[in-house]
Order: sequence, then C-alpha cells, then structure tokens
Amino acid sequence: MKSKLITCAVVAALTAVSQAATTVVFDDSFTGFSNSGLSEQGNWKSQAAFTVASETAIATSGGAFARAQRFGAFRTEVGDQVRITVSGFSITGAVGNNSEDFRLGIAATPEHTGAQTPQVAASLVHDGGSTSLTIGGATDTAYNLGDELTVALTLTRTAADAWSLDSSITNVTDGGPAFTGSATPINLDGAAGASIGLTLGEYLDAAPGNNALFGMRLVGNNTGSTFNIGGVKLETIAVPEPSSSALLGLSGLLVLARRRRS
Repeated sequence: MKSKLITCAVVAALTAVSQAATTVVFDDSFTGFSNSGLSEQGNWKSQAAFTVASETAIATSGGAFARAQRFGAFRTEVGDQVRITVSGFSITGAVGNNSEDFRLGIAATPEHTGAQTPQVAASLVHDGGSTSLTIGGATDTAYNLGDELTVALTLTRTAADAWSLDSSITNVTDGGPAFTGSATPINLDGAAGASIGLTLGEYLDAAPGNNALFGMRLVGNNTGSTFNIGGVKLETIAVPEPSSSALLGLSGLLVLARRRRS
C-alpha cells in the first residue's frame, strides 16, 4: 500500500514539474466590426484585400500577395508552443491549382510591411476542384467550397532556429471528425528593421525584449480566391523549467521509493 502511495506521489510530482502554462494572447471574433476594411479596426492592420462584411473577415485575392496582422506581442522560448485556432473559416470563389494560396502564422514584430508576414507559417493548398484541402499538413479529403471549418495549428519551437507544426481541420458543415496532420512550417528570414536577415527564432534570441505577432497572408497565386474568417484565437503554451524545489522533492520521493522496495 505504501509503495502505491509513493508511486502516486512521484507521478503527481512529475506532473507538477512538467505542467505547462497557457496564456491567451488574444481571442477575436469580428462581431461589432463595421462593414469596411479590416485595417484599423480592433487591433488589426491589413492591406485593402482584407475587409469585413456581416461580422466576418474576408480576404479576396487580386493576383498579388496581401497581408493582415493582429497586434498583441508575445514571446516563445525553445520548447514553447503557439496555438492558433481559426473558427468560421470557409473558402468561396475560384480557388486552387495545387499551389499555395494562403498562410497563417507568426512573425517578428518589425515584419509588418512585407512578404515576411508571417515568417513561421502553415500553408493552405487547394486542389482547384472541390475534394481536397490541405492546411499545415492536415487534409480534408471531402472538402466542398463553402464548407465551414475550424482550423487548429500548433507551432512548437523545437530548437533555437527550428519549429514543428501539428494541424487539425474540423469540417463543421459535414459534422465529421477532425483531419489531423503535421508539416515542417515555412521559416523565412526577416526583411525589416532589426529582423533583417534573421529568422524569427534568431530575432527572438537577439534581445530579451524581442517579440512576435500573429499574421496571415494571401499568397496571390489565384485571382478571385476568397477566404472567410469568423474569428482567430492565439495562445502561448510555455513549458517551464522545473524549479529546484520541485526537483528536490521529486528526488526525495524517488530515494524513498527505492528504500521501500529494498
């Protein structure tokens, strides 16, 4: 019985040591936004291709890239995660030829004027018909234009200059299960201000006050492509270093467990 109690205590201690802290950086719907350009509403800045209609953000491709960015800085250390959830997402209009149409991700704070918004990102690829949509490695194999999706992207900073990406697509219209997948995200060098020539990881490590922002981008390969977005939520998940007191307590429990066994 004592050995079971010690095992439970060790498990509890391990859980406490490894518990991640989740912070909501922002959680935006476009409710209350006026039917006009997205830029300058809420904490958003965008080019003219991003508008708002009926409380939905709409991005329409005109054959050239266009970006939108949500101000609200955050920082990620190695081991931390950034979770992006896009709700009410749908695609209408003429889209896709099996090339990248859209990006969702994060960038260094100076990157708000060029093609590096976002720098670390998931790509959206549509097959040009109505049967296959891939976002960040997850593929909806029964996608129809106009279907409403919930998209969840988790970017993990796996090393100083490396990221991984896990994705899921839930087709709300079909009421089906989530399609999941993974991919190596885009990881671009910066081109503005203090981030020139630096990847996002390099920029974050260059100074303790350097941060990132959320961004999305029309790649511009397909004129007339239209993307509809009901809301965007971004959370950071920081995996803390185990404290010395927690490690000490865990160490003591393990020693006690060994003694009990002997």
